[in-house]
Amino acid sequence: SKSSSTSISWTPPISLANQNTTGTSVSITLTITTYSGNTRVGSNTKTISCSIPASVKPTLTVDVTDPNGYADMYGAFVRGLSKFKIVITPTLAYGSAIKTYKTTANGGTYTSASFTTGILNSSGTLNVVSTITDNRGRSNSKTVSIPVLNYNAPSISKLDVHRCEENGALNDRGEYVQVTFSATVTNLSNSNTASYKLRYKASADSDYTETIFTALSNEYVVNNYSFIFAADSGSSYDIELSVTDNHNTSYRTTTASTGFTLMHWNAAGNGMGIGKMSELENVLDIGLKTRFEGGILQPVLEAETDL
Repeated sequence: SKSSSTSISWTPPISLANQNTTGTSVSITLTITTYSGNTRVGSNTKTISCSIPASVKPTLTVDVTDPNGYADMYGAFVRGLSKFKIVITPTLAYGSAIKTYKTTANGGTYTSASFTTGILNSSGTLNVVSTITDNRGRSNSKTVSIPVLNYNAPSISKLDVHRCEENGALNDRGEYVQVTFSATVTNLSNSNTASYKLRYKASADSDYTETIFTALSNEYVVNNYSFIFAADSGSSYDIELSVTDNHNTSYRTTTASTGFTLMHWNAAGNGMGIGKMSELENVLDIGLKTRFEGGILQPVLEAETDL
């Protein structure tokens, strides 16, 4: 524009940054021309370098989901079950493309715009920190904090058995066995399931009797729960407890001995029990802790050696 002013103020528009997408400045050439009326008298030029402000940098959004679906199921991610699926969406700053991506999550470092971590190995509040850098070398970061529930597979802390009467009174020659157990299931915001099952059989049998404790359904902490079943004092019993939630089953086994007797011969007369009923033929069946002070002959096992 022609003007009689001897000074003109002009602010270069930020959109000029589009002309340099790999550097941090733009060269601008200014020209002034003088006129006498409509007759051009002369001109002069000057080139200046305008820095692209530091505020011109890319921005980003970070979306974190659980590809395994547990965040939807429990309202939160779950340690030991969930993964992070991370998608980074950048917004370019005046045409400068993204050169690098860097994200730290779940103890690892990732360098792509979209990826999935391994199974989460921590609980509490986990941070996903993503950084993008464009071709101008300008960076921006975003941190997303994710609450993660703790999860452990069901655990059985106690499984005790002993012979008793039908009413539970202790009797090491009783015709019943009392099972007492304690177990824990992770509640996962009270949305996990919990079920408890006992199987038992005489050791000589092949088929188990199964009992599901419906009264304990979805109880996450069980302390000293007891169950009594009829058990022939002449047989030992194999016992298995299982605890199941939505994701895992834990097992624990034990054995209930025969009824106690100091010495017992079986009906065939070719087997003897010491400290228990005799269950096997041609076998010396010992139910007591045993010590051989003089060793064992043929073959010779010296005292204090490893049996």
